Amino acid sequence: MSRAHGLFLVLVLLASGSYAQASFSWAEKKDFQWQDFTGFPDDSSPFAANVNTGVSHRFRIDSTGRLVKGSSTITAYFYPKLSWYKPKQVNAGLLRHERLHFTITELHARIFRKQVAHFKFTTNARIEIKSIYRKIEQKRQKMQTELDRQTQHGLLDEKELIWKEKVNRLLAKY
Repeated sequence: MSRAHGLFLVLVLLASGSYAQASFSWAEKKDFQWQDFTGFPDDSSPFAANVNTGVSHRFRIDSTGRLVKGSSTITAYFYPKLSWYKPKQVNAGLLRHERLHFTITELHARIFRKQVAHFKFTTNARIEIKSIYRKIEQKRQKMQTELDRQTQHGLLDEKELIWKEKVNRLLAKY
């Protein structure tokens, strides 16, 4: 899926009441279980599971075009209906790997919050906030890809542990 389609999909899902209700934040349930994956498995995929997460940002722009910082809410979400697994192919280690993907999303939500808090918005806040989001989303996607590449999608336990420690260190920083 292209980045543009992915961003559009996230925006559509956030606007859709049924999907918005069928999501939960990292703060609500970072230790999700396989039962939380309610999407249909992709039989053509070589992978045993796929977690779908994203960063949501709600904000208000005042009449001058500036961001009202007190109204800004940035949240990492898990989308159960878009996440799936193949029951006969998963194990506890793979679940920890999928949770780490969600934690990476939370890390980038925190980075986004910090950047919004420190950014000096002008009367072009809508454009500025979209630019900040795009850069963070690119970094989030790159980190998710690197996690999978270096751990071979969660198969290399030692690499997985290194990644978990790295992500937890960064999480504590933000």
